[in-house]
This record gives sequence, C-alpha cells and structure tokens, in this order.
Amino acid sequence: MKRNASILVAMLVLVAVLLTGWLVLDMRRAQAATPIGGAISAQSGSGVTRNRFVYLSADGVIDLATSASVEAVGVCEANAASGAVTRYAPVGTITNVQIGEAVAAGNLLTAGTSGYAYVVDTNDPLNQRVCAMALTTDADANDNPTVKALVLASSCEGPRAFTADTIPGTPVCFVADANADGNTSIIVPYAVRVIDIWTVQVGASSDANATVTVQNGANAMSAALSLAGADDGIARAATLVDAYQDVAAAGEICVATALVDVTGVRVYILALPK
Repeated sequence: MKRNASILVAMLVLVAVLLTGWLVLDMRRAQAATPIGGAISAQSGSGVTRNRFVYLSADGVIDLATSASVEAVGVCEANAASGAVTRYAPVGTITNVQIGEAVAAGNLLTAGTSGYAYVVDTNDPLNQRVCAMALTTDADANDNPTVKALVLASSCEGPRAFTADTIPGTPVCFVADANADGNTSIIVPYAVRVIDIWTVQVGASSDANATVTVQNGANAMSAALSLAGADDGIARAATLVDAYQDVAAAGEICVATALVDVTGVRVYILALPK
C-alpha cells in the first residue's frame, strides 16, 4: 500500500510539473505575436529592442527600422544584443508596438526615430512606408507606451517623388462643376503635376465665346477650351504649358468659365502626385 501511495504521489507531482510548464509556455505565447503566421526567429545585427519596427539587412540580420522610407519586416518581440537570436512579429500578425507620438485606432503607422511607430503624414506622404495599422488608442506618448497593431506589408507606401526614370503612383482626378460665369477654386492637398485637361459640356451652345480655362493660380495651363458645340460634347486641351503644370501642395487650380449661353460644364483635371 505504501509503495502504491508513493507511486501515486510521484505521478501527481509529475502531472503538476507538466501543467505548470504548459501554463508558463502558454502565457509567453500570449505575449507574443497573434497568428496568422506567428513570430519569426532572426539574428540581431546591431542590437534590437522589443516592440519596435525592424528591417532585414543585406547581411540577413534584423536591425531597428529608424526611417519612414525603410522597408520594415515586422515588430521585434524580444530585446537582443548584437549577434543574439531574437524573434519578430511579421506581416499579418497582431502585436504591440511602441509609439513615438499620440496614436488613434485606425491610424496607419510608419517607422521613425529609434524604431518607434509614428502616424503616416497624409499631407506629406513621399517615401513613407506603411508598416502597421493601430488597433488601439493612446493619446499620451510620454515614456513611449505601446499600442496594439496589425503589422502590414511596408511596400504599401505613399506616392513616390519624380526622378529622371520613374513615374509616380496612382493618378488623381480633380473635378469642377460650373454653371455660371466666374472662377471655381480647387485647393490641392499635395504637390501634383497636371497631365491632362478635358471638359464635358452641359447644354448645347452656338456662341464661340463660351469657354473654360484651367489655371495654376493666375496662370493658364492651356489655351481656353471652346464650349461652342453640342450638348454632352467633350473638349480636350491640345497643349499644356509646362511652366505651369506643377501645382504646389496647398496650391490653387482655378477653373475660369465664360459660359455665355451654355447651361454648365464639368471640368476634369488629371494629375500625378509629385
């Protein structure tokens, strides 16, 4: 009986040890990345810090992503000195990220100083790579707290600047509806280069003086477009004045109309972000 009791006690102790180990492991997993995907092991380059954005260097190690133009691969999940093995939460995972400024749920985040998360500046999106989307809010960035975030592919980025051999990203089309003589003002949110202008006529006209002119401020981007035609007619700019194609951020595109006997006109200005 005593022997059987000793065996039973030993078995109970073993079960208790196994359960304790399982609970500890489960708690550690709860603090790490939430799948899809799970955390990825990697070697630290110059040393990395938990809850900050990291990128993969040409040497195959991870380092802190300290600029909005860096292509981050995820968020570090364990402090590591240079050469040590650590892990990071990759694209598609939910994890905690340390912020460098106030963040609201739904904000798109990019990497910045010391690998902290900063809100993408929609007024100046050039070369900013989106690294994550905030899922929680923290209005106080003192002591760099963390917010929960969904890690995103950092190839999603703002419009690229013009270079000699590249064309910027998605075009934007500004639209102005005019039904009276005068000027219609469009304030552009960021710098653009106008690449096409056309109009759709609302109502027929027999007067050659019915025109619309699109201007960069006070300067005409093209010759006046004639509206002396049939209802639903389209007029397109045959030329663009290259000196006035580029409109600065917060600049004005002015649509100047002389409708005469035309009911109205719809003006389309196609542009590329600069």
